[in-house]
Amino acid sequence: MKKMGAALCLSSALLACAPVQAGWQGNWLLGASGGYFDRNGDLIITQVGALGSQSIIRQGYEDTGWLLSLLGGYQIRCNQWLLGAELNVDWYDINEDNDNNLAFTTVEGPIAQFGWNANFTYKRDWVVGLTGRLGYEVAPYLLPYIRLGAEWSRDKLTYSQAINAAIIPAVGNFVGTFSDEENSVRVVAGLGFEIPVPKYNCFTIRAEYDFHSRGQRVDAVGQMVTDGEVFLVNASRKPYTQTGIVSVVWNI
Repeated sequence: MKKMGAALCLSSALLACAPVQAGWQGNWLLGASGGYFDRNGDLIITQVGALGSQSIIRQGYEDTGWLLSLLGGYQIRCNQWLLGAELNVDWYDINEDNDNNLAFTTVEGPIAQFGWNANFTYKRDWVVGLTGRLGYEVAPYLLPYIRLGAEWSRDKLTYSQAINAAIIPAVGNFVGTFSDEENSVRVVAGLGFEIPVPKYNCFTIRAEYDFHSRGQRVDAVGQMVTDGEVFLVNASRKPYTQTGIVSVVWNI
């Protein structure tokens, strides 16, 4: 239904402008954005013990912070309709030293229990997106629009796990650190509005909300060995992101 609705909107825009070819007006644009992001997603830990027992731990985590963005593109207008395509490069301000910590217990065999301390970081610095805009000017000072497209980033998960020696002092220092990187492609969909800057017609200001879907899952896999005991560990995460941004755009 969503795809059909978008197709109907696009068809309406094209039909509205088709009889009057001279009504089409196009321009290039450049802009800069700033905003806030909220990223949510479970960390899932799957651990297989020496005797074949399996434990699955799921813990929800949320990352928040600021983002900066540069954008460029081309748009065409006819009557009140606007169609455009834009390329953006975003930078997410995530503090890598702000590790996410957790503690959990696993059961190995019929009686043995192991307590664990763990922490992880999920790094995503640069994001490149290609999206389209469809808008309709409801008044000379207000143009609402929708956005749809895709984005790419390189995501890295680093996971560390250590046994809690206070619970099982006989095991000693039992630590493992694993990491992995994946290319992640996600769908971007958003709503926004654009207003002109008074006395400077070539500039506009936008306010926009975007939803960034979950991309590829990143798995950090490894094993820990001590005193003949082997534990296989798989830590994975696949978060989604919500962003709110304000942009200043120069219509060339």
